[in-house]
Amino acid sequence: MSKVLPCLWFDGEAEQAAQFYVSLLPNSNIETVQKNPADGPAGKAGSVLVVEFTLAFAMVWTPLARRIAAAMLLGPFIGAIPEFGKIDAIGHSCIIAVLVVILADDMRMPIRIRRVCATPLGYSVALTVFLLGYYGLHQMFFGAGVG
Repeated sequence: MSKVLPCLWFDGEAEQAAQFYVSLLPNSNIETVQKNPADGPAGKAGSVLVVEFTLAFAMVWTPLARRIAAAMLLGPFIGAIPEFGKIDAIGHSCIIAVLVVILADDMRMPIRIRRVCATPLGYSVALTVFLLGYYGLHQMFFGAGVG
């Protein structure tokens, strides 16, 4: 997967702009500030040439972005229910419930660094809960399976 590396051009005040952007999002930081070593075509000695900074992922994953994504995903899941009936209502009910909770949630959560090794365990638990809910509802509505 390729990285997105945007480039912002400032005619002076690049360091101040980077400090401003970094102050907006937690866990953001200025990586390097490269200054001009001597007077020359690029400017006077000590003037800033390049500022590299990193903005946290929170810029993309804001409460508004979460709600918009949830609202966009609700449409296809709810829209499929009249077409396919009760079986789709059961299958989509867990997903719809999670999306409604995300859509209604207005709490700002602090950014947390999670352990990478815990991610597969979290996904496994979520999948197990989802499948138990799906097959439990299926059993409740349709009774014992065929065969």
